[in-house]
Amino acid sequence: MATLEFGRGGLVKVADTVKSKTKKPAAIYSEAQAATGQQIFMTNCAMCHGPDLAGVTGPALKGAKFASAKDQISVSDIFGIMSTQMPAGPAR
Repeated sequence: MATLEFGRGGLVKVADTVKSKTKKPAAIYSEAQAATGQQIFMTNCAMCHGPDLAGVTGPALKGAKFASAKDQISVSDIFGIMSTQMPAGPAR
């Protein structure tokens, strides 16, 4: 069974049923995709969410202030917020 976790580089897949924590998990995206995503985030999102994801005028996107269990925010709630309260990025 595969497990997905957030790592320093973003979402990563932890090797199937591997108990050892000595191996670095493989990223599920390429370095080029990560660089493109970072550039898009810095251009369209960082002004509100902060370059470090800690939040400025928009909410934090990581850490204890992001969708904590006590807030009882579902993925559906997050999608609703994103689709109604965030400005659209540039057309591609």
